[in-house]
Amino acid sequence: MTAIVQLRKQEAVVGLPLTHGRFFGLRAATPSLVALTGSFQTEPAGDRGELLLQQLVAALVTCGSRQRNQFEIAHLLESRGASLSVESEMRRVTFSARACAGDLPLVTELLSECLREPRFDAEGFATEQARLIAELQYRATDPAVLAADALSRILYPAQHPRHQTELAGQVSHIQQLTVDDVRRYHREHFAANNLCVVAVGDIDPLATAAEIDRHLAPWSPRPGRVSSELGVLANSATVVEIPVPGRENFDVALGHGLTVRCDHPDYLALWMANHVLGAAFTSRLSTAVREEQGLTYAIRSELAKPDCEFDGHWQIDLSLSPDKLDAGLAATHAEISRFVDEGVTAQELAAKRLEAIGVFHISLATLSGLSETILFGAELGWGPNFIHEFADKLGAITTAQLNRTVREHLRPAELHTAVAGPFAGA
Repeated sequence: MTAIVQLRKQEAVVGLPLTHGRFFGLRAATPSLVALTGSFQTEPAGDRGELLLQQLVAALVTCGSRQRNQFEIAHLLESRGASLSVESEMRRVTFSARACAGDLPLVTELLSECLREPRFDAEGFATEQARLIAELQYRATDPAVLAADALSRILYPAQHPRHQTELAGQVSHIQQLTVDDVRRYHREHFAANNLCVVAVGDIDPLATAAEIDRHLAPWSPRPGRVSSELGVLANSATVVEIPVPGRENFDVALGHGLTVRCDHPDYLALWMANHVLGAAFTSRLSTAVREEQGLTYAIRSELAKPDCEFDGHWQIDLSLSPDKLDAGLAATHAEISRFVDEGVTAQELAAKRLEAIGVFHISLATLSGLSETILFGAELGWGPNFIHEFADKLGAITTAQLNRTVREHLRPAELHTAVAGPFAGA
């Protein structure tokens, strides 16, 4: 759904209670169109096996309900130009729907059927199991994926949701699952725990909330597990090499853990610092290592998606030819150290802040982007109206605050390195 949304600051997001959750609605100037986005907490065990099982369950719930098979659901959606999807994301499952406003009651009914009473037949299970295995096997051929996964194993203990086990082990685990495992996981974990639903478009928020609650009110929460404290590992700088036969270049993931969660007072300053360093094509890393020295095909830095329950990390990804591997890594480390030691100027911060605000506003130009961003803020406790507050929050970050944050949280000497590519003998 690509309708352009004209968002005005006075258009506040309306927050309303659901029987078992929260609803956030925003009326937008997109005649007859609506985007619905939401999530609920699942609390799987922290091992990769349960997270893979959750991924399989999420893929299967839209493959038919007890009332309708997948072809009936597909026909009802496609005949109206609507869509419905469900995806797994660490300790939550997200769902989204796009439809004409008049079809929202039907789409909400289908969503409720799929989440609460999925069919889970043997044929659908076999199809999705094979698809997930094929996806994992394809990922195992991508050096960038292999490097990032190896870095996660350095940074996080095995029970952490961000820890990625070896892909061969993931495939083996998926192969051993049965449809009974899927049914059990759904029964134990799919419930209206911390349910959050967002609707944006040609809607009456009060009426839309009532319609959603009509279908989801019977879906009760279940007692969740007690979350354990999940931090990052305190390792000394480590280098891991992953041979990938037949590849022509190396992919590298550098990174170290962070104790800056989404509710930390330095989070937005750290986010802004990363934007200056490596989140854009005109960033420090891209300019110095790619444009000026010509040492990399691509380079980018990012913060792991924020969460209030467990720590994350800072990561730099780059791609290098064999003859430039050592020089490219040296230049990257040098630029990062320079950034931490020297910091940014007020002029640089002002320019990059305008750039970041512009990118953020562009992300709100569609119903999908707007609804997903509202959900993101609501999940993290930033408040649904942070879409209006984001620019002001970035504007409040001073040069001194940003440079202090960089010095306190970014540690170049502690960067771990995972390199995947055509090592000799691979």
